[in-house]
Amino acid sequence: YKEILSILTADAGMDISDVNLTTGSLRKYIDNYNKASDIDYKLQAERPVTKFRVGLFGGISNNPFINNPENTIVPIFGAEAELYDEKRSRHSLGLTFKQSLKDDDFDYTSSQFGVFYRFRVINNDAFSIYPQATFATYTFSNSKIETIDGGIITTSKSSGSALDAPIILGLGADIKLGKGYLTLSANELFALIKLENQGNFPLDLRLGYKFDL
Repeated sequence: YKEILSILTADAGMDISDVNLTTGSLRKYIDNYNKASDIDYKLQAERPVTKFRVGLFGGISNNPFINNPENTIVPIFGAEAELYDEKRSRHSLGLTFKQSLKDDDFDYTSSQFGVFYRFRVINNDAFSIYPQATFATYTFSNSKIETIDGGIITTSKSSGSALDAPIILGLGADIKLGKGYLTLSANELFALIKLENQGNFPLDLRLGYKFDL
């Protein structure tokens, strides 16, 4: 195949030695030949190759940006969808969903959607490590509050939703496992805008698995 390619593209004087018999390698070689033959030709091989990863996770959290007097740790679970360019795989954008469950000592639940950005500081086939910034969140919440007045305990319920742009920072890692990735992350370490930590050390740890679509 290299001999045939050399004959067909001899007018361009291109090096054929590194071309492999794979679709990607042949496409790139032909693309470069077309560019060498026609200055108006636009390279096709450099077009972005968009890929998706989806995953599920579970973990624990003390909901650091919510008033949590007893620093109660509750279970959480959720899912995420990550979009990235194969040629620029250090960068990715995505959507995440987190469900926070209640506890006997902390009657608060929430369903939160977030938009995040990741930059993989270390990025190879075996594992990657990245800081993460969650730019915006939309949260549905329900809580029960008990107040004591004159020895009388009064219970009130509260529910609502809120859209925030807090830029919440976290750290994560992907470890290649089977056909996908084992994911570990420490989230909600602190927020740059608006949201304040309620005095508790931030704890939001997640363990999950994701795979390429």
